[in-house]
Amino acid sequence: MKLVFLAYISQSSIFDIRSEGEVVGGGYADLMFLRKRAENEHHEYVIELKYLKKEEESRLDEVREEAKRQLLRYYQQDEVLQCKPYLHLLAVVCVKDVLYIEEVKVPA
Repeated sequence: MKLVFLAYISQSSIFDIRSEGEVVGGGYADLMFLRKRAENEHHEYVIELKYLKKEEESRLDEVREEAKRQLLRYYQQDEVLQCKPYLHLLAVVCVKDVLYIEEVKVPA
């Protein structure tokens, strides 16, 4: 799924796309879509992807919370991410052919 998504979105000239992008302070975000030019006022995204088999669906809430914690840790450790006014943190869990997407609110 990740490769299909990357192949599609990589056609964009707006974003610098990073797969397993290193975050200051440690860790690797699954996907990062950051503006190529600072003057563009496009939204930017850090996405944490998790996958579950259909028979593991009972773990959905646990895995979603884990993804949200990871995103918040990345944000809190990385001053560059903290300076991005249009940054969105997205926790995405794929269970078979269903996507569960939740935006994590950045601390004020």
